[in-house]
Amino acid sequence: MKITNKVKTCGCCGKCFEGLIVNSCYRGDYGLDNKPMQKDGYPLVEQCPDCGYCGFSIEKQVSEEIRETVKSEEYKKILEAGGENQDIYRLQAMLLLTDDLEQESYIHLLLCWIYEEEQKKIEALKERKTAASQMEKEFEEKPSVLVEQMMIYIDCLRQLGEWEQAKMVVEDIGEDIQEHFNLKHLIRRIFEFEKKAIEIQDTAPHSIREV
Repeated sequence: MKITNKVKTCGCCGKCFEGLIVNSCYRGDYGLDNKPMQKDGYPLVEQCPDCGYCGFSIEKQVSEEIRETVKSEEYKKILEAGGENQDIYRLQAMLLLTDDLEQESYIHLLLCWIYEEEQKKIEALKERKTAASQMEKEFEEKPSVLVEQMMIYIDCLRQLGEWEQAKMVVEDIGEDIQEHFNLKHLIRRIFEFEKKAIEIQDTAPHSIREV
């Protein structure tokens, strides 16, 4: 991974600062929950040094509502709490800036992975549970769901040991998966792998290369 500097303009306050650009590179294997197996596969979370706005695309213009949230005491309190890993409090602050369930579940998964890397099992478990809950709400509200998202949801349920819910989801989508994906297709291979892992109550993390 190669990181270069670039002058950026904050999409919240409009002030310029020296930001970072991560040049694309091959990031190797991924977990079945979409977790990058290498740390440089994680998205860059930037923070404006002037207003404190945090985001994946910090130059993208934001709404007035988000600007007001960034100015709020609740938002500032999260950033001021700080910690050794700046991505954690930046992601926690970002949760105040969105009501999009898909983005919320992704942020909670990112937090889960970071906590797993730091061997903080209780915090990681809490974030994975929240991510799964947010995904479930999202699926209930949407008329259709990407099958890739459903695979991530199933894997989260499996790693959490939510066997009844995991089996129910597998049964609900099994016929459609078998109808639309042949045995060699990656989605079908992931589905069959998850199905077997759920049957033997395997909660261990697994990667794409294993299926």
